[in-house]
Amino acid sequence: MQSDTSMFALLRGAELVEKDDFIPINRYGSPRLNFGADPARKSFGSPLMSSVAKQFSSFVVIGVIVTCVHYGLLIGLVETDLMDEVPATLTGYLVGGVLSYQLNRRYAFHSLRPHAEATWRFAAVAGVGFVVTGVTMHFLHEVLGFHYLLVQLFCTTLVMVWSFTANRLWTFGVAADQ
Repeated sequence: MQSDTSMFALLRGAELVEKDDFIPINRYGSPRLNFGADPARKSFGSPLMSSVAKQFSSFVVIGVIVTCVHYGLLIGLVETDLMDEVPATLTGYLVGGVLSYQLNRRYAFHSLRPHAEATWRFAAVAGVGFVVTGVTMHFLHEVLGFHYLLVQLFCTTLVMVWSFTANRLWTFGVAADQ
C-alpha cells in the first residue's frame, strides 16, 4: 500500500503535485494537464502570426455579416425576378463592399491610414474582386450552367482570400514612410 502523500499525488507534466497544491480540473473532473505550455503566455507562435490570426478571424466575422447582406440581395433580387443572376450578384457585391470597408477599417485592421488614401485602395481591391466575381459568375453560371448559388460560394471563397491579403498588406497596412 502507498503512503498518504503518494496516494494523492498526481502527474502534472513531468512533476508530481501534492494533494494541497492547486490543480485545475477540467469539466470531466480530471486534472487539467499542462504539457510544456507556459500559462503566462497569451498565445503560441510569433506575435506576427497572432496578429494575422486576430485580423483574419475578425475579417471572417465581418465577412459573414457582409455575405449575409450580399446573398440576401442576390437571392431576393433573383427570386422576385427583379434582376438576372449576374447583375443581382454584382449589386449585392457593391452594397456589401460599402459595409465591408467601414467594418474592416475599424474592427479587423484598426487602420490609421487616412480615408482619402484607404478608400481608393479599398475600391481598387474591391474592383478586382468585382471583376473576378462578374467574369466567374458569367462563365460558370451562364455558359457552363452551374447553379448560381454554388458559383457564388466559389466566388466568395476566391474573393475572400484575395481581399484579405490585399487589404491587409496594401489598403490598411502602414505606409513605409510612417
